[in-house]
Amino acid sequence: MPEGPELHLSSRFINSVCNGRIFGPITKSDISKNSKFDPPSERYVISATSRGKELKVTLTDSASKDKTKAHLKGGKSLSIMFTFGLAGKFDWLKADELEKHSHLNFFTCDEGPKMALSFIDYMRFGKWSPGADFSLKDRGPCVLFDYDNFRYCFVNIVPL
Repeated sequence: MPEGPELHLSSRFINSVCNGRIFGPITKSDISKNSKFDPPSERYVISATSRGKELKVTLTDSASKDKTKAHLKGGKSLSIMFTFGLAGKFDWLKADELEKHSHLNFFTCDEGPKMALSFIDYMRFGKWSPGADFSLKDRGPCVLFDYDNFRYCFVNIVPL
């Protein structure tokens, strides 16, 4: 099962392959039980962040001047929260060579060969929730981004 570090690496992977690219259509496989949704605009950019076992992918209208902060300034954006289940992952594939288990695909619409950022889940235990945010209720500090507080809580709360 993907843990915190794997999801953090996935968010870095998404940011790496999506940097400077414009995306358009989204397709969902018919076999997936997760919800279908529309992007915030016809052309959008993608960024990702992670916290624990959750990964948030943000789609932001590409017309916004500051694409990385557009969602904070009132630009059109949509956050999608992913949990990977047992075998979920993201991959960067040619649009005409999608895998059988590609359940959610974000297709490029910029110049060059058509590519897709695909959420692949062989066992179909992964989930996505459009419009969701990190579940922070009753949650401790993140071990990757707030290690000092994490260690403090661990030492002072959990008996050794």
